[in-house]
Amino acid sequence: MASAAEWHLAAGGSIQLSEDADRAGRSTVNLGVDDLDAALANAAGRGIALEEMEIPSGMFRVATTADPEGNLVVFSQDLRRGGA
Repeated sequence: MASAAEWHLAAGGSIQLSEDADRAGRSTVNLGVDDLDAALANAAGRGIALEEMEIPSGMFRVATTADPEGNLVVFSQDLRRGGA
């Protein structure tokens, strides 16, 4: 990321602001889940296609989709917390 700032909040939440000219006017929400497979199945049952992404660090499993306005919705499972 060219430029970013991040604030960590109570209960594991955080807010991150970043500069990305290609996504100007749109946003990203990252939702932490305990079980990405369950989130994928839940989304599929609602007709929402999620695309799973490879994360080189191996610390997270991630799947994404976009809403009709192009806002990115990310579901992430932290594998360091015992999830697999």
